[in-house]
Amino acid sequence: MNSLENGMKQDRKEAIIKELEERGVFFEELKDEVGKDLDPFDLICHIAFDMPPLTRRERANNVMKKNYFTKYGESAREVLVICQDLVQIKMRKISSY
Repeated sequence: MNSLENGMKQDRKEAIIKELEERGVFFEELKDEVGKDLDPFDLICHIAFDMPPLTRRERANNVMKKNYFTKYGESAREVLVICQDLVQIKMRKISSY
């Protein structure tokens, strides 16, 4: 996926979240109810699809624990670590708003 496609995907997620907020979905209250610091998209997945309430970091850590990327080699693991770091940076920026 190139950066344009990634940006479009992110725009769709944000549009869905905004629409739900406009319809009265209170993500902060849902977060308190679940008891974990999940982003709105993770909350939607948990509530709508009965998925475990995992943060992005927890999901990425689970993948690494299962050694999923070992079949692809060391470079795939390095990419995952970089992605984890980027997600953490982005989440800090979002949290600072």
